[in-house]
Order: sequence, then C-alpha cells, then structure tokens
Amino acid sequence: MERIPIAAAIVIMAGMAAAAAHAQGSDTPAKNDPNRITCKRINQTGSRTRYTKVCATAAEWKAAENRSQNLLTGMQGKSLQGSGAIQQGPMGGGSVQ
Repeated sequence: MERIPIAAAIVIMAGMAAAAAHAQGSDTPAKNDPNRITCKRINQTGSRTRYTKVCATAAEWKAAENRSQNLLTGMQGKSLQGSGAIQQGPMGGGSVQ
C-alpha cells in the first residue's frame, strides 16, 4: 500500500519538473529580440590570447556597429579630401589624380 503514494509522488514531481523546464524555455528571448543580451570576446590589441568579455543587448551592439561605420566613413571621406587625391571639377564632380 505504501508504494502507491510514493509512486504517485514521483509522478507528480516528474510532471512539475517537466512543467518548470517548459516554462523556462518560453522565457528565453528570440534571436531577433533587441533586448536579448549577447556577450562577445573583444581581443586586446597586440595579443593573441588576451581579451575582454563585453555583454550588451542586440540593440546596443547594432548601435555600436553603426557608430563605428559612420566614424570610418567620415574618416575615409576626410582623408581623401585632405590629401588632394580628389579634386573638384568645374561641374562639382570629383576626379581622382
């Protein structure tokens, strides 16, 4: 007679564990969620083995990527204009020397 309550308790506990695992799975953010936190290893300059671990949301990583791209585009435009490699033509168009 004691085996039935013990078996029932085991079945109930197994069901609760399965329900908890399912609930945890539904709380994980989707890959395209902008609030999902992702960690990346940023290598330190001059070293193959040293790195810094940086964690940020997907939206923050995208904003940092956009800032870097804008900075690089601005630097490239300034270096071409300042070096004399591009000269303004009579119609305002540039020509490379």
